[in-house]
Amino acid sequence: MLEPYTIIRDTREKDDKGWVFKSSKYCAGTIEEKLDTGDYSLYGWAQHLCIERKGSVAEFAKNLVEDRFLRELDRMLDYPWRYILLEFELSDLLEFPKGTDIPKRRQRFMKLRGPFLLKTFIEIQQKYKIPMLFCGDKGQEVCSSICKRFIEAHNE
Repeated sequence: MLEPYTIIRDTREKDDKGWVFKSSKYCAGTIEEKLDTGDYSLYGWAQHLCIERKGSVAEFAKNLVEDRFLRELDRMLDYPWRYILLEFELSDLLEFPKGTDIPKRRQRFMKLRGPFLLKTFIEIQQKYKIPMLFCGDKGQEVCSSICKRFIEAHNE
């Protein structure tokens, strides 16, 4: 039987859509600690598991033009288990900026569009070997499952 694990939520993951894991049969709950890379990991395993959460396609698009995000991808290479969980659907990426809270008058002038986001999405996975999963509104469940699979793999 698995010992309950504790999920770490990075202290900088402050928005109200971030995840808090409640105690359950497998999970002892959530603690907040500063993580050097990513938004979530496991207590005692923070150098082995890195989970980055992107709460919207607009956040993802904004990150793609930031050096900070590229440096984070480079750091993620040091983690044997690394994931980027996208809390939106592929169709949201392809149709960007439609469906976002970006004002329509600004959307006309935006250079970032769905085809560029798709190209970059594929390039990131290819270059960094990071699984990027479209989770929609099930990101927390996916994160929890990844953590459980990690613990199972390391208890064999």
